[in-house]
Amino acid sequence: MKLRVRHFLFYFLPAACNVALMAYLIWSSAFAYPYRHQRGFDTFVVFYAVGGAVVAISAITAFVHASSRDQGDRRMLVLALMNAIIPTLLLLILLQVI
Repeated sequence: MKLRVRHFLFYFLPAACNVALMAYLIWSSAFAYPYRHQRGFDTFVVFYAVGGAVVAISAITAFVHASSRDQGDRRMLVLALMNAIIPTLLLLILLQVI
């Protein structure tokens, strides 16, 4: 697999998913009808499914990046670690808001 494709799939796509999750949380909080502020199960399922996939991919990517013989760019390791942390924080924020 080419390096650019690998970087996109394992580093930048999870980052884009994190941005989309943040945008969805802001949108659903700010523009939902007043009776829909109690988001409940549907929003939790979206965050749990997408966030769980992002955490799994990013954690595996960070582990492989850190343990490989060719270390590569450290910024990519930091990006993978941040991609693993952000969905967890968003889920905690969502649970506080619900």
